[in-house]
Amino acid sequence: MKDKNLNRLDGSGEGLTSVEVQLGDKATIKFRLASPLTDALKQVLVETVALKIGAPLIPTFKEKYEKAHFGKLRRSEVKCRAFEFLSTWRHRIRIAREDGRAVTDQEFVRRLSPLIDALNRLDVPFFKGLAQAVRILEERAYSNKNREPTTLDKWLLEFAMQNGWERTHTTRELNEQFVSKFRKMEDKKLRDRCRELGIPLKDGRGRPRKIVPL
Repeated sequence: MKDKNLNRLDGSGEGLTSVEVQLGDKATIKFRLASPLTDALKQVLVETVALKIGAPLIPTFKEKYEKAHFGKLRRSEVKCRAFEFLSTWRHRIRIAREDGRAVTDQEFVRRLSPLIDALNRLDVPFFKGLAQAVRILEERAYSNKNREPTTLDKWLLEFAMQNGWERTHTTRELNEQFVSKFRKMEDKKLRDRCRELGIPLKDGRGRPRKIVPL
């Protein structure tokens, strides 16, 4: 991506956590969290930034990320809403576990509100989308060695976004340090996939390799 519309996502400290997301050269969004930045909470923030900020600002990123995130459901607004309900529910349960706390009744009801609304409306497309979302996440989990319900494209786009679209790794480094942990893939195929997605890479000698801007 030629313009660094999205820059680093990071957090630090215990208790009250500060997280900054930079948009372009000047605009910065700051999050103040009441708990440490756990893996689950970080994933929620990454997806939120990608969908709610990155996608509207950057059309080419929007198309690629929504395809990677929603899969075949992306063309249906109702089914995307069902997918988001399921994804958010799973994230929140995981966050509660990482925090070592139980989900309260109030939080339980609040998180179920999209499902309750769909029940009240007898929203058939929503429930069809929900069933498809369950299958999609299940298939993604079983296709990865770490059982995380993600896709390679989604992971690569989020990785690039979190690193400010900088050329931080060669293909070999990216594969050895990260991708190989959840997916077996040849360097050449990974390099080709990064090129198609516009993911910046260093060349094998450590110098930045030219890529075609999105």
